[in-house]
Amino acid sequence: MAEIAEGARRRLIGVGRIVADPMRESVEYAVLIGDAWQEKGLGSVLTDYCLEIAKNWGIKKFTAVTTSDNQRMLAVFEKRASRSRPTTRAPLSR
Repeated sequence: MAEIAEGARRRLIGVGRIVADPMRESVEYAVLIGDAWQEKGLGSVLTDYCLEIAKNWGIKKFTAVTTSDNQRMLAVFEKRASRSRPTTRAPLSR
């Protein structure tokens, strides 16, 4: 989760989420960034954080899902994938 302080209040600007299977062999990943915070590297930061958690859990398969026209997230996946596939389901591993 990414937040910013606005005076005494905090505002959510992005979320990264992983959901593991019961045996913790694979996880599915999702990230959501507020419009005003896109193209600032936050998706990459949240992706790296989720990958680190998955690695600590011993996860072997990390799957991310996006639309084929979401070039920004496909670029994030491609930088981190052991092999890149320009599809809506891009496996990431670390």
